[in-house]
Amino acid sequence: MRKKNNLHINGIFYSYSYDELPGFSSIWEQVREYSVCPDGKDSGFFSGIAVDSQPDSLLHSLEHPPDEEKLIQGEFEAAMRKKRKREAASGDSPQPEGGYQIKAGYVSLRERWPRLKGLIASVSEYFGYECYIQGDFYYPRGGFRGWHTNAYDRPGWRMYVVDVARPNASYFRFLHPKKRRIVTIWDTPGTVNFFRIYPGYLLWHCIRSIGTERWSKGFLVPDDWRGRIWRS
Repeated sequence: MRKKNNLHINGIFYSYSYDELPGFSSIWEQVREYSVCPDGKDSGFFSGIAVDSQPDSLLHSLEHPPDEEKLIQGEFEAAMRKKRKREAASGDSPQPEGGYQIKAGYVSLRERWPRLKGLIASVSEYFGYECYIQGDFYYPRGGFRGWHTNAYDRPGWRMYVVDVARPNASYFRFLHPKKRRIVTIWDTPGTVNFFRIYPGYLLWHCIRSIGTERWSKGFLVPDDWRGRIWRS
């Protein structure tokens, strides 16, 4: 059993170990089955493409509160580009090579979501609610994701289940929206984070994998998820 995070900020953010959540062990075991590099490549391959080419200033920015005005405009522009791309795409659009997309600092496995059908069903059964996957990410050593809010994504509560090859060598970091201070959650295998996204409420957050490989699976869960976990 790992050391507990025990960080609960009511209405904002909750962090648990998988073994603190009743009946969650089977879901955790399913998540661990996917803790592998895409297509059998190694972390160095993805670090060289997704990480090494990024400016040092981008990593340095994770150590300070986000430039909110500038970054939220960037999120809006990215959302509009994504929308235009979806509208222009045909049903025969080719999938990225290998079923993944290399982003700035991390790898998105979105195109492989069909392989998670059984996991999605298990999460839905656990909550007694139709849950949707919201992210399937791989961070190689040195990987990261810059400050963002998901403001233009589907609103609601997110649950992210995290696996790492080495504990306490990567983190999820957010800006406390009330106290305006940075809060850092160091990852260990089986960290389960919950946070809320909805219009008019911005939770700025970022990720960094300093000396390990990191995998995370995100789900949209019901608003009353706490009551569904501890229903008795």
